Amino acid sequence: MPIEIRPAELEDVDAIVAVVNDAYQDAHYFKNPDAFDRTNAAEVRDFLSSEISQDPAERRRTFYCVWDDSELAACVQFDGDYSDQETYFGMLSVKSSHQGRGHAKRLLHKIECRTAELGKTTLTCAVVSIQGHLMRMYSSKGFKIIDCSEWPVDSKPFVVRSDYFELVKFVNMKKAIAA
Repeated sequence: MPIEIRPAELEDVDAIVAVVNDAYQDAHYFKNPDAFDRTNAAEVRDFLSSEISQDPAERRRTFYCVWDDSELAACVQFDGDYSDQETYFGMLSVKSSHQGRGHAKRLLHKIECRTAELGKTTLTCAVVSIQGHLMRMYSSKGFKIIDCSEWPVDSKPFVVRSDYFELVKFVNMKKAIAA
């Protein structure tokens, strides 16, 4: 069966949560044990429900999903209303059993095209500073480091292990998109 990329539907929520939490297992080493999950069904459902358009092709805020042989293999959260000239993406996730098949590359291409369709000129993301492999991957795809910001203080003690407090920051990255 061919690979399909499409915007998420509400019935995809549980599969999205499973893929994201599977993909983010590599972050467990710096997280508190009770904060291992990256997302949950309520968070994903709330994000998807915040979009007004019922037509998936017209949505500006969604998760784009890669279906490989009728199985959700990868997804990415996309916010086309991030700012006047920027879109934002987060939680780019590939299920561990589907890594190395080009799904992340497909999703990045999809959101770059969607950014251009919306007439925006910049695609933005934030990467956790100690996830160097992610910064290298995004850099190889044309993203530039813009600056660093602190992890939100109110959530840090609940998410980050205390021995990593000083190391963990957000690295903000951007890529210019030709409209």
